[in-house]
Amino acid sequence: MKLDNDEERRKKRLARFAVNTDTRKATDKIRTNKTDSIIVGCFQTISKPYMRLTSEPNPEFIRPIHILKKAYETFLNEKINKEIEYSRFISEFKSIRQDLTIQRIRDEFTVKVYESNIEISIENEDFNEFNQCITQLIPLYSEVKEQAENDKRLQFIKYNMIRLIFLKEWDSLIEMFIRYKLNQNEKQIMLEWELFDAKIVGDYYKLAQTIESISEKNMLMGKLLEYYLKNERNNIIRVLILSYNQLNFEMLKEKLYFNNIENLGKYLIENKKYQEFIEKKVLENGKELQILNSRKIRLQNSDNF
Repeated sequence: MKLDNDEERRKKRLARFAVNTDTRKATDKIRTNKTDSIIVGCFQTISKPYMRLTSEPNPEFIRPIHILKKAYETFLNEKINKEIEYSRFISEFKSIRQDLTIQRIRDEFTVKVYESNIEISIENEDFNEFNQCITQLIPLYSEVKEQAENDKRLQFIKYNMIRLIFLKEWDSLIEMFIRYKLNQNEKQIMLEWELFDAKIVGDYYKLAQTIESISEKNMLMGKLLEYYLKNERNNIIRVLILSYNQLNFEMLKEKLYFNNIENLGKYLIENKKYQEFIEKKVLENGKELQILNSRKIRLQNSDNF
């Protein structure tokens, strides 16, 4: 079957880029007391803004699990209802994660905390926080049994697939593929594999098309891809400059995956090396067309092209 052939092809392609499939398990680093005993918190206040640990954890300032669950519901609902700013939300959730880590609580609730944190962080374009959470959540999945009613696990694995693809961490991608038996979900992750194929071979046109297809299905995926695409646009435009003598803005808009000409213009102006090569071309019908004079770019930047 074509699906089986595609799967074998992707496995072989992954294997070529693998260096070492023995990846270290991500763990939170915490300070523990000298006897390394498990701490059980007794702090009863729901709100506790995040503070970095500078000494041994004190149980008197650590919240037990039932208080942490109340804190989770309180601040998640307040953020969803727009009653608090993102900065307050993330401070409280980082503190919840810290208290869970100190007490070595790694269960279904911990999974839920990280998943909610990731969704809100992507929504607010806080990708540093996204990276911190996703690197903790994925190993946690292997420890916590999947719940039948929870259909979100694959979605977060797909978030991590995108992260690994754009970071070119092929060994981690292979390890995740094997651990979570992603070949059993071939149809559900087909677009992500197309993204991988396009990234490997440098097919930037297919990359932009696949990103658009994924983004149409999931808004958070779209935001995540837009973040990683910012680093890809320089590669895409370089290929286009080498391929054409002039690039009209409508073409660039599509190939660089911009929603409108205004955002494309802003991108070109922010990249000062392209700004002076923006020109207007008058067509036979009198209509003006904005172009990027890629021939001039090549001539004046021969060392880079």
